Formats: sequence, structure tokens, C-alpha cells
Amino acid sequence: EEMANNGQYMYEMVTPTSFTLKTGTPGELYGFRVVAVPQNEALADIASSYSEPLYCYVTLPTPKLTGIKLSAEGKPQLSWDSTGVSGQVWVIYRSTSKNGKYEEIGYCTDPNGCIDMSAVKGKTYYYKIAVVYGDSISPLSNFKYIKSK
Repeated sequence: EEMANNGQYMYEMVTPTSFTLKTGTPGELYGFRVVAVPQNEALADIASSYSEPLYCYVTLPTPKLTGIKLSAEGKPQLSWDSTGVSGQVWVIYRSTSKNGKYEEIGYCTDPNGCIDMSAVKGKTYYYKIAVVYGDSISPLSNFKYIKSK
């Protein structure tokens, strides 16, 4: 088994039938090729041909929107769980209905959450978030909703 990392292949011994990538950078493309080698050291120079390469990206986990409340200004204040993705950029999506179209309204770099200062008084808003890491973006989170005051 080999792993491609920025065009470089590294050997990693694995079980005869499976492999799990335990570390990887979200957004990075990894390539895998398989070669069968005998377990008998006397035959160590004998190996099969390499398989065709298989490629996959390491994806980001889906973020979790953990809370929503009104700020002192009566604006929606979102909070989320940044475990494992702190220091990244969160993209804020908003809709005026649960199953409506969620539109991107801004970015936030605070790992704890942010306030939607563009919310209009008296309107109910539904929010989702995504996390940006390098060139990759996570799936959208669960939703939370609140009425601005």
C-alpha cells in the first residue's frame, strides 16, 4: 500500500484486505496504490504489479450549530462547537424559512460564534454554518432559528 502526499508516495504496511487513513489534511488529495508482497522474508524481492491508483480527499466533518440567542442589541447571536476545527473560517448561511433557500450572508473567524448585525427587527431567521479549511468547505450544519427584536 502506498499513500501519495503532494506527489510523494510513502509506504505503509497494512492488513491484507483493508486500510484506514488515520491522519490527513482536509482538502488534500491522497492517492493509493496496492501491491502484494510475500510475508516470507526469503521472497521479499518478489511482489505483484501495482494496482491502478485510487484517489480521495480528506473531508471536513459537518459542523454543529450549538446555540442561538439575542445579543444586547436584539440581534441573533450564533454559537457553535469548534472542536477540531478552531482557527478556521466559518461561513454563515441564513433563510427566512426552515426549508427555504439558505444564502451566504458572511464569514466569521471567531471560534465561538458571531452576531448577525444585518438581521431586521421582528423577522424570524433560520441559520446554518459551514467551515472553510484551505480550499475545502464542510457540509452545512444543523439549523437554529430565532426572531430578532
